[in-house]
Amino acid sequence: MLARRDELGDRAAFCAGCGWGRRFLGDDTTVVPAACPDCGGRVLAACPACEAPIRSLMAVTCASCGSALRAPELFGRPIRRKPERHAQQAPACAGEAAEAFAAAEPAG
Repeated sequence: MLARRDELGDRAAFCAGCGWGRRFLGDDTTVVPAACPDCGGRVLAACPACEAPIRSLMAVTCASCGSALRAPELFGRPIRRKPERHAQQAPACAGEAAEAFAAAEPAG
């Protein structure tokens, strides 16, 4: 049985300018136009920084190196996507809590 990503394509390419995108199989980038058919912008099929393949049409950062692929908003609205696991960071609350406790202690 084929996985859904195998039916639709396991790689993605998109225009960072207007959001046009297409899925495709394997490393055959000949099916991806170099210029966007809608706006004429550059179509990305791999990260410009590390050449890692793009796996999601909704990607904002590269899953391999973390470089920005495009802005997180398109036409003034956030790109709706699942949180990118590679981009998640631990909350910085420990330092804030320590500062709050230190400020709350009486001087003396």
